[in-house]
Amino acid sequence: MPAAAALLLGALLLLSIPVEFAFDVRRHDRARAQVMFRWLFGVVAFPIAPSYRRRRPRNKAKPRRPGRLEWSRVVGALRDPAFRRAAGRFLRRTFSAIHLRRFRLWLRLGLDDPADTGLAWAVAGPAIALLDRRGAVDAAPRFNGESLEFETQGIVWFVPSFLAVAAIAFALSPAAVRAVIRHGVRA
Repeated sequence: MPAAAALLLGALLLLSIPVEFAFDVRRHDRARAQVMFRWLFGVVAFPIAPSYRRRRPRNKAKPRRPGRLEWSRVVGALRDPAFRRAAGRFLRRTFSAIHLRRFRLWLRLGLDDPADTGLAWAVAGPAIALLDRRGAVDAAPRFNGESLEFETQGIVWFVPSFLAVAAIAFALSPAAVRAVIRHGVRA
C-alpha cells in the first residue's frame, strides 16, 4: 500500500507542474507557425511542427461508426437545466485554469467588397476588443481589396491537475451522470 500511495503522490506532484505552449504564427504572403511545448520548468521542451497536409475530399455517404457522438443526444442533454449549469461550471473552471501571457496580435483584414469588410468588422470588432489587453491587439480593416495578414505571439500555460479536477468534477456530477443514463451521451 505505501508504494501505491507514493506512486499516487508522485503523479499528483507531476500533474501540478505547469505546462506551457509558446506560439508564433504569421501570415503575410505565406503562412508560418511555430509552437514550442515546455514542461518541468523548461527542462522538457520541444517544438511541435504544424501539419500542412491538404484535406482529402469526403465521401458523401459514410457508414456510422459505433460509439460516435450523436448531436441529437447532446441537444437532449442540454435541455436539462442542471446539466447546463454543470457544463457552465466546467467551462468556467477550465477557462480560469488556462492563462495567457505576453499575448500580441497584429491583424489586417479586408474582403473583396468594402461593404462586406464593414459588416465583418462590425462582427469581429467587439471580439477583438475583448481580446485587447493592455494594448496587445493592433487590428484594422482594409477596404481596398481582399487580404488577410496577421501575426500573433504569446504563451498559453496551465496546471494539468486543475484541468483534471474540473473534468473529474464534471464527469462525476449528478447532472452529467443523469445525462449519460437518460440520453446515452458518451464521448
